[in-house]
Amino acid sequence: MRFIAIALVAMLSSSIAQVPPIPPLPAGEWPHAEAAEPFARALVARVPAAELDTRLTANPESLPAILRNLGTALLSSDPNLRAGVGDYATALARAHAQRIPRAFRDDEVRLLVTFQVIDPLRYGEDPEFRRAIDAI
Repeated sequence: MRFIAIALVAMLSSSIAQVPPIPPLPAGEWPHAEAAEPFARALVARVPAAELDTRLTANPESLPAILRNLGTALLSSDPNLRAGVGDYATALARAHAQRIPRAFRDDEVRLLVTFQVIDPLRYGEDPEFRRAIDAI
C-alpha cells in the first residue's frame, strides 16, 4: 500500500509542469535577451498559460522576474519567439480573466491588467515595448 502511495505521488509530481530556472533581474535595466529568450522558449514549451496563472496568483513574488523576462522576449529579433510569447501572454490574460468571478476584487483586476501589458513599468517607459504590446 505504501508503495502505491509513493508511486502515485511520483506520477503526479512528474505530470506537473516545471517552470524553468528564472533568470535574475539585472539592477536598473531590463532583462538581457541572452537570458530572457531561452527562458521564454522553455516556459512556453513546458508550462501551459493557465498553469502559470495559477502559480503566479499563488506566488506573486515571482511575477516581476517571470513577466519582465517574457517582456524582453517579446522584443526578440526572432519572429517565431515574438509570436509565441505574444500568443502565450494572450492565453495567460485569458486564463486569468476566466478565473475572476463576477464580483471581482481589485487585486484580481490589477493582476489581469499586469498580464495584459506583461510589465507595467516597462510599458510606461519603453516606447518599443509599448508598441509590441499594443500590437498583440
